[in-house]
Amino acid sequence: MRICVVGFSHPKNDKRVIRTVKALAEQHHVEYIYWTENIKEKPISEANIDYIPMYYKHGHKISERREFELFLADYLRTVDCDLAYFHHYQVTVPFKPYKAFASRGIPVITDIHEYIPDDYLASVSRIPKKLRVAAGKHIFNGICKLSSALVMTRELTKEKAEKYNDKTFLFENLGNKLITPLSKDKRNKEIVLVGATPRNFDREKQLFKRLNKSGFDIVMIGSKKKPEQDFIKYEPFIENSKLLDRISRAAFSFCSFDPRDEKGNIRTNYLYSSANKLYDSICAGTPVIVENDFVEMKRHLTEDHVGVLISPSDSLMSAFEIRECWKYAGYQSLLAKLRDNQYKYVFSEARKATFLDFVRSVKA
Repeated sequence: MRICVVGFSHPKNDKRVIRTVKALAEQHHVEYIYWTENIKEKPISEANIDYIPMYYKHGHKISERREFELFLADYLRTVDCDLAYFHHYQVTVPFKPYKAFASRGIPVITDIHEYIPDDYLASVSRIPKKLRVAAGKHIFNGICKLSSALVMTRELTKEKAEKYNDKTFLFENLGNKLITPLSKDKRNKEIVLVGATPRNFDREKQLFKRLNKSGFDIVMIGSKKKPEQDFIKYEPFIENSKLLDRISRAAFSFCSFDPRDEKGNIRTNYLYSSANKLYDSICAGTPVIVENDFVEMKRHLTEDHVGVLISPSDSLMSAFEIRECWKYAGYQSLLAKLRDNQYKYVFSEARKATFLDFVRSVKA
């Protein structure tokens, strides 16, 4: 079977997208279309994958983005395949890529990732929220109806999507490999904040200060923006293959952040986040710290006991609970539970086989 994977605005090596591409290529021929800012990047073929870069410079006017997205939609009409797999959607002309395949009877699977319409264009303050949400719901509903099947990272998105399309598959942001948890004596007394996307830690400042005074180093890894607080250490971006080894040496991985936007409004998408760093940290064998208003991540801690659940409004008690968990007996118990549940958080051969079966069932 020939499969066309379209990454839209995702770069070539986006973790979730490239995992899909390589998994599908084990059994099928894949034409992988992805976004690049390198105008000199050329198409190449490796093994069972044809890599097709599409140049667009982010930051241009919306009219230029629309021109690019119309070009891409027209290009898709020329792609010869049996099945299309979309990662997310186009912003200005979200439905045109579907029509490019529907006109030829080619089914489309849409990987929605974490998308929910409540936060559509949330960063564009000049558009009234009521209008933004209405537009977001229109796009979400349309995508669900136009897709032959849907893939998503979390239960909330799955529940919303199944109102319009009952062929769904939950595919979490699983880690790439497992590392057996290191013993406490082989770890640094540090708490790592992992991720390239800059996050707001305003409400966590007092907690970090208390933990730092208790002897914990607070280390930010890979963020595009360096920390403003001088007591937070900074380490540059690390490739995912090396990142898990780095996380494995830390005492804890802090997986929450302030879910408010610049105006102080709570972002629903954040509270229901199923973060890559949660899965990566657990796969690295490191206990996670999660604030109890993060619904999806809280569920993992409640069910599998793979970390410490804290209250963002009580920095004193939260710091106490983390220090208690770092004590030998408590930490050994936490590592044992982590070791028993790690397998649920990795992209194993069994998980891959289930995913590939689902994809084949769409074409069948």
